[in-house]
Amino acid sequence: MILNQRKIIKIINKSSAGNNRYIGSQNSTTDLLIFQDADDIPHYQRNQIIHQCFKNYPNIVHILHGFSRIKINKKFDINNIPIKILNHNIFTDHTEMASYHLTNGNIAIRRSIINNIEWDIKKFRGQDVRLNKNIYKKYGEYLIIRLQLYIYRENLTTRYNI
Repeated sequence: MILNQRKIIKIINKSSAGNNRYIGSQNSTTDLLIFQDADDIPHYQRNQIIHQCFKNYPNIVHILHGFSRIKINKKFDINNIPIKILNHNIFTDHTEMASYHLTNGNIAIRRSIINNIEWDIKKFRGQDVRLNKNIYKKYGEYLIIRLQLYIYRENLTTRYNI
């Protein structure tokens, strides 16, 4: 398992997050795609925990996980990852999303589904919600990791252009 391999793709013109995710997926070479919003900060075990969940649940193609607003220094037990598998649409239910501390941008999917889902590449707002809904519509279930695996900084790059 390669956890530290990175490939940088520079996009010259301003682009939507949906288009950036699509371009990234088309240039990917690994079996798993882990999306990261530019203004959020991942927990140091984030990739490892996501990889472990995909390994433990080979039929799952779509993973979401929780966030925190403050830094979490806790080391998580890789052999005891709290999860929940859901098969109903929570992507527009803000109350249920909040109960799991979820946002729509920091997700993980299997590379095998990238050509089977509809990518929203033109719109700048809400494309991450639509991507999750499209994956859910096509595959019907997803896994939620019940851990806070990144610091959510809510629109810092788009709001403040950093």
